[in-house]
Amino acid sequence: MSFPQLVYFTYQIYQLSGKILQELSKSMGFLTSTQHSMKLRLMPPKPGTYELKLFARTGNTSEIFNWICSFQLECPSPKTSEELPENPHVCWGLQPDATSLGLEPCNYGNDIISLESGSFRLVLKTTRPLTVLCELSHKNLDKTLAKKCLATQTEPDQLTCEVLCPYYGYYRLSVFVRDWTNEADTFENAGNFLLHCTTGAVSLNELFPSGLSSSCGPGIRTLEAGLCEFSHTEALVYTQQGKCNITFQNPHDIDLLCNLTKEQCDQPASQTTLSNHVLFTHNGSKVTMSISLPESGVYRLTLFGKMPFTQEFPLLCDYILKNTSANKWPPFPYIYKDWKKGCVLYEPQVGQLVASSWVKFRVHVPGAQRVRVRGDESVDLQLSESGVWEGKAFTGRGPQLELAATLNETPNMINTLMTFSVV
Repeated sequence: MSFPQLVYFTYQIYQLSGKILQELSKSMGFLTSTQHSMKLRLMPPKPGTYELKLFARTGNTSEIFNWICSFQLECPSPKTSEELPENPHVCWGLQPDATSLGLEPCNYGNDIISLESGSFRLVLKTTRPLTVLCELSHKNLDKTLAKKCLATQTEPDQLTCEVLCPYYGYYRLSVFVRDWTNEADTFENAGNFLLHCTTGAVSLNELFPSGLSSSCGPGIRTLEAGLCEFSHTEALVYTQQGKCNITFQNPHDIDLLCNLTKEQCDQPASQTTLSNHVLFTHNGSKVTMSISLPESGVYRLTLFGKMPFTQEFPLLCDYILKNTSANKWPPFPYIYKDWKKGCVLYEPQVGQLVASSWVKFRVHVPGAQRVRVRGDESVDLQLSESGVWEGKAFTGRGPQLELAATLNETPNMINTLMTFSVV
């Protein structure tokens, strides 16, 4: 069916049983609509006689839907199929008015999307910055589990939704958007996509972490904070060795914090914080987040940044780290507040040292008058021509070694920069 202006459609379908009409679920229909055409495909669950009523109203109005036509259908031999999920928004694919919401046309949604890997990435191009919310529905998914199947990334010119399917069968993926700058606006349904997972369903242990923000991966928030040139531009980061470095530029020199968590079966992520497994290094405007993971699994790495003239550290982005390595890397040293921007730890880059052994130290500490390692015995490091403090220290019996320095701003004090555990 085609038409010269924007029209919205809905329908009702009945099965004729004798002289009785029994209304059936819309889940047996697949309706797609654009600004100038509509297509409705029906998939009756069993043989029989059906009556279809079609209703329409013109776009951009609040009029009620008017009945426009009816059809009587004979289905002698239906194609057996699993029942499709309910779609409260009726239309599949992008809504016909999606362009007015800030989305560009796309090729998704005109048909059922078949998945062979248990995962799907939906990318929607935008004409202006948008905020996005996604909703996933499956007959076996509750709301809590469904949220762990979704991760969204908001960039100035596109929206990305990563989907994981833990069960076989049909899923409804619904996308809601609003303008980025208008937080008072309500989210509007922009599209609904029918996914069919036939193989490779994802294990429940491999779903995304709970509590993810809508800003996974670098995007609008990191740009607003002035961060740029990210080494990892997508939300998902895979590591086969249990280690990785994420780098980016921080030209405005804002203060940064991060939080690394991993959910355990019997503990929420908030009780298993692993922030000592992340080490910040600031080299001019370049920032490196070195990550060393203690075990395989799925982690959430959250980056926070302090905006000028505020005391708060709002969330800038979430990364999802998927580690398949069996390596169990130790944490980095425990960092104190006097370990400031410009400080670089070259050696050792692990926070656990072997007892009764010699360890080489190499560290760059801007503005330091003296740098020493303190344990059973204290050792002063020597400043090389390249500006690196170097030397060897004996770990002794422990339980820890301290890296400390006398700084220009506090010449009469020796400040602890970091501590290493001795095991």
